[in-house]
Amino acid sequence: MQHEIFLEKEHVLKWVKTKRTTLDNNNKSELRFVDLFSGCGGLSLGIVRAAELNGLRAKCAFALDSNLAPLNVFKDNIPHIDGAVEKNDILELFDSELSKELNSKELELKTKVGKVNVLVAGPPCQGHSDLNNSTRRYDPRNKLYLSCIRAVEVFEPDLIIIENVPTVIHSKEGVVQVTEKHLSEKGYTVKHININFLDLGLPQSRKRHLLVASKNQNFISCLATLKQREQKATLREYIEDSQASDELIYKSGKLSKENIARVQFLFDNNLYDLPNSQRPPCHRDKSHSYKSVYGRLNWDEPAQTITSGYGSMGQGRYIHPSEKRTINSREAARIQGFPDYYSFESTSKLTELRKMIANAVPPQLTFSICSHYFKEIA
Repeated sequence: MQHEIFLEKEHVLKWVKTKRTTLDNNNKSELRFVDLFSGCGGLSLGIVRAAELNGLRAKCAFALDSNLAPLNVFKDNIPHIDGAVEKNDILELFDSELSKELNSKELELKTKVGKVNVLVAGPPCQGHSDLNNSTRRYDPRNKLYLSCIRAVEVFEPDLIIIENVPTVIHSKEGVVQVTEKHLSEKGYTVKHININFLDLGLPQSRKRHLLVASKNQNFISCLATLKQREQKATLREYIEDSQASDELIYKSGKLSKENIARVQFLFDNNLYDLPNSQRPPCHRDKSHSYKSVYGRLNWDEPAQTITSGYGSMGQGRYIHPSEKRTINSREAARIQGFPDYYSFESTSKLTELRKMIANAVPPQLTFSICSHYFKEIA
């Protein structure tokens, strides 16, 4: 039986538009997970939801991130053990060398965290991204990927999910290849999967690389992305009913006088791509592939990759399909798969809010994988 990493669009859309979570977490078997580079909790939310739907109660035993703002959002939304959410640099907690005896700090952390069923990690991807033209393929941040493997040696989880950009497999340090070798030596079966967010039922064209590992060889061998998306999710379905509010999460980006004129030109001429004649000099009459910059979104198409620049039309195709503004953070959160009940109220700075939403991984990714896995252990 194939375990497809694929979600029906209707299911995802209903979840994203849910105003409050209603699933009961009481009197269920506990499942414990660790989230490294947790951000505001996208990967964790997928685990929690998948567990609930399989009669399990998921609780975060340890979460780590170097930024406080997304961690506060994490704590507000993800069930966790007291003291489990920590602001720290992962290299301060785990030894940089693999396959050596645990040091005193690691042994103390292992005892504190206890049993771990699932470990997920989303190490910073900028070092591997094609958008990083200065240090692409060779970047000190690439080594953070390997820190996840030392955490595996410490916690010995049953299931491991590490996500990154597809180009991570080409890093000069060979982080993915080293990771697979070490996990195999530890008795894990490893699978590499490239997934497009469109196949998760989301209105966003964005690809990620997944490294999934488990000692359950049968589960890994059955994990696949076979089903093809016949109909893409569209922005109309996801954000047409978005409501206005004075809350921070509903604030759009401030447009300059020049950009207000560019937006007006797009609407007056019913255009989605801004002609070169209307672009600033740095974008005009040059050979480039950035047609989406200064562009307008289309109701009947998915969005491009959501980055932290979604509040600026100069950062990508982020002008609302029918309103003369950039998309707001609640709309971006929906496009990223976060349900309406997910609270970002602890965040007071718009730049922090945009960054955490853009850097998040849609919960539908871990939900799809863990739903299959939890059925086998529930």
